[in-house]
Formats: sequence, C-alpha cells, structure tokens
Amino acid sequence: MVSFIACTIRDLMMDNIFNNFNRQLIEDKELIIVLNKDDMNKKTREEKAQNFRNVFIYQVPQEKTLGE
Repeated sequence: MVSFIACTIRDLMMDNIFNNFNRQLIEDKELIIVLNKDDMNKKTREEKAQNFRNVFIYQVPQEKTLGE
C-alpha cells in the first residue's frame, strides 16, 4: 500500500488534493489529509472523502506547524 499524506491550511486546495489522489494509478493506496486550521470544516471534508476509498481526515490545532 502507498500512503499519500497532505497537510493543508488552504480550503481552496482541497479539490486539488482529492483530484491528485484520484489520478494516481496505484490501486492499493490511501490518502491521509491533515487539516491544520481551526476553522476548516472537517465534517464537510469527511463527506467528500466518502466518494473515495481509503481516505482519512484528521484535524490538528492551528497553533501546530504543518511540519509538526
């Protein structure tokens, strides 16, 4: 299995993250998205993630850096 991990603070990039994951030809894959901004709506992202297989959404407080 190949894991793709995307940490983001930008709502505008979410469609791009999902589209890039969907374009990968690897069948055994997962996408882990870490939302790093308090006002990003995790539930909305989880609803979109249901359209894909093996997509997981996490949220961390924005006082954490993207690298942490």
